[in-house]
Amino acid sequence: VKMENIIKLNGHPEYQLSGVELCMESFEIYNEDIYDLLVEPKKDKTTGAVLRTKLQMKERDNKSFFIKGLNTIEFHSRTQAETILDKCLTNRTLADTLLNSNSSRSHTIFKLILRMVYHSSAHKCLTESSLCIVDLAGSERSKRTENLASQMLEACNINKSLLVLGRCLKAFKESQNSNYSMVVPYRDTKLTRVLYEYFHEGNNLRMIANINPSQTDFEESMRVLNYAAIAKDIQPIKSRIDSSRKVFFTDNTLSEFTRMKTDETI
Repeated sequence: VKMENIIKLNGHPEYQLSGVELCMESFEIYNEDIYDLLVEPKKDKTTGAVLRTKLQMKERDNKSFFIKGLNTIEFHSRTQAETILDKCLTNRTLADTLLNSNSSRSHTIFKLILRMVYHSSAHKCLTESSLCIVDLAGSERSKRTENLASQMLEACNINKSLLVLGRCLKAFKESQNSNYSMVVPYRDTKLTRVLYEYFHEGNNLRMIANINPSQTDFEESMRVLNYAAIAKDIQPIKSRIDSSRKVFFTDNTLSEFTRMKTDETI
């Protein structure tokens, strides 16, 4: 059975599937700066310092965000995907702390993108859906980790972004339980800007909580479980953001749209 005979375009039975593309993007948010994990870090030949290019986050007209200059890699098999994932995990920022010899010092984002091209006798349609997986760095208490200098700054930025995420979760939950909309402070950190569109209609949000049953980690575990309890009760809200983008083209305009996406001009 051919795939194009199974997968139809909702509301447009005249369109037939003509192409499928699976891609991956990955980046980390380190000290509120964004770095592409698909790009191998370079070292300064003189000092040995790691050199990486900071990327900018841009906002579209519909209030969704994208990372300008972020690389996207297409893959065709599970083996290729695992190779790309291993490369991203190797490039992320880790450090040795008192509590963890491989402590993540950043929030890591993996994004799987599914693009489908449909065609009819006169037009083509491009649809795009995504799965965004976010590995959140754990909150830290400097008294326990004994962070100093740069690690202290890293911990402060991690804790700040998690605090703002908690405020956003709480605001979303209170908005759906009341007759008025709460102000959601999603612009306060880059992490919450990335996650913002996934709280809206057409998306599913899931949180996997990783806790330590040790008595010494009781406070941290309760904080994580409180996050998860709030996230579990959040229902997607209506928005102008369309997570499953559907655009109709002629052959010429489809080529132009593909070029614009490559140039990161939209």
